Amino acid sequence: MGASDDPIDIAPKITYNSIYEAGEELIDMHGASPIIRGNIIGPNTVGFGGIVVDGKAPVIENNTIQNISGAGITIEVNFPSFASITNNKIINNQIGIQFVPGSKPENVRINFNQIYSNGFNIDFRADENYSVDARNNWWGTSEKEEIEENIFDSADEPGYGDVLFKPFLSSAVYQTKAGTLEQDETWSGEILVTGGITVPQGVTLTIGPGTSVVFKHYRGYKEPEKNWV
Repeated sequence: MGASDDPIDIAPKITYNSIYEAGEELIDMHGASPIIRGNIIGPNTVGFGGIVVDGKAPVIENNTIQNISGAGITIEVNFPSFASITNNKIINNQIGIQFVPGSKPENVRINFNQIYSNGFNIDFRADENYSVDARNNWWGTSEKEEIEENIFDSADEPGYGDVLFKPFLSSAVYQTKAGTLEQDETWSGEILVTGGITVPQGVTLTIGPGTSVVFKHYRGYKEPEKNWV
């Protein structure tokens, strides 16, 4: 699959497919900001990768990306990009997520994914003046040293940027919340708020001690139908 090489902000949707075993990359979207959602991507043992994007605001969410020869996701950007990579399972690839040398991935966010059992979970060879927000992911372990061992960035070779992976999830399981509460609720553990929360009069929301409540990055500018109210 491909798109125009012109740097225009078109947004093709690739949703709920099974995509596997192609001669090159499984999804190659240059000059576009695709919405890639709910797919099973891989295996690809005969080609070079899974998803390649370089657009202004690609959305990659709720996919399983697995068993890729090469990188599960490759980011190639040299201008500010609001790429969002969320709620994916990225496992058993040669590289989980790759940033090519010289890229300048300003504003790229990689959050609330499961990224583990890859050769490198993130291979970040971007310009040294840039970092990437990779907080609140599950890396297959809760040991900081093990997470660092499977991330390539400036800690491994000066001249590249930094992967910001702390804080990280302590397990692959978290509860998602959005909408209007219909009865009293007590939140505990790790909560991901994916949309607006309304607590009507007469309903009580209690957040227990030690509960971690995090909020999904707002994407209303990209998909107005998802505006929070």
